[in-house]
Amino acid sequence: MKTSAAIAQKTQAVLIHSFRLQIKFFEVSEEELEVQRAAFAVGQLPLETAEQPFDMAAYNKFVADVAPEAAEFHKQQQAAAANQVGLQELSPTATCCR
Repeated sequence: MKTSAAIAQKTQAVLIHSFRLQIKFFEVSEEELEVQRAAFAVGQLPLETAEQPFDMAAYNKFVADVAPEAAEFHKQQQAAAANQVGLQELSPTATCCR
């Protein structure tokens, strides 16, 4: 099993080939999360890696299946961003949007 430090050494390669990554998250207790965060920060968190073939047909089906949900999410995201800009413009202390 590789540690977070070993994987961090391959950051540049990962950035170039990021489309090849699939990340899975697992539920842990709050205490375990804190332990893992501390271990990760010092490069000591063991990370499980596995190579798997990429199934383009399955990916395309997934993209098609979630397209309506993704479109709705992006619509809400754009509305929220526009609202945030409006709030910042109204703020007497805002300097980012003037």
